[in-house]
Amino acid sequence: MLLQSHRFIIAHVCSKRMGSSMANLSGTAGRPALKRKRTIFALGTLAVMLLATQPQWAIESATSTSIRLTGLVFIAICVAGRCWCGLYIPQTRTGPLITYGPYSIVRNPYHLFSVLGAVGAGFQLGSLIYGFVAGITALVVFSSTIKREERFLSNLHGVEYEYYRRHIRRLVPSIRRWRTGRLANYSAETAAAGLLDSLHYFAVIPFAWFLESLHASGGLPVVFTLP
Repeated sequence: MLLQSHRFIIAHVCSKRMGSSMANLSGTAGRPALKRKRTIFALGTLAVMLLATQPQWAIESATSTSIRLTGLVFIAICVAGRCWCGLYIPQTRTGPLITYGPYSIVRNPYHLFSVLGAVGAGFQLGSLIYGFVAGITALVVFSSTIKREERFLSNLHGVEYEYYRRHIRRLVPSIRRWRTGRLANYSAETAAAGLLDSLHYFAVIPFAWFLESLHASGGLPVVFTLP
């Protein structure tokens, strides 16, 4: 009887552990699918907004012009910032941990500038809502990349990266923590590559005018207007 009780307890504990392990495995396996669904949903929402809505201000109005100019400034800052970050990135992924320059004030400056560029691209459509939705969409799209890069750096640099992670925020910069350091990739080729890699942000400008002309001509229906 005692032997049977022991067998029952052991079997019960093993089944719980197996169930817990399977739950962890299934949860881990489901994360990429969930991230893909979030990304698709965010991009789909943005696409629907672009096709079915229109800014409430006329394209020639002062408000629309101000929003578009602000967006242009954001895009310029994005392009310059991404090029600036590229000068500090080492040639290999297994290089030393960079904790100076733009990386001294925020852990992911490259993605931060990219989000700013997305907001600027949204502003080119003449609506504040477009800009905010584009920025949120960029955050959703980049979030999985940021977390994957952080895991890689944590495994590569260990305690050094954990100390850096505790003191420098992920996407909110702190100017008071600025530290200078040596450029890793300073060359004309690097600067040109960074510039070319960021020029697609400017492509939204002719796209915005094309979309506006489609709405104005009735080629695309306007369901509602946005501020």
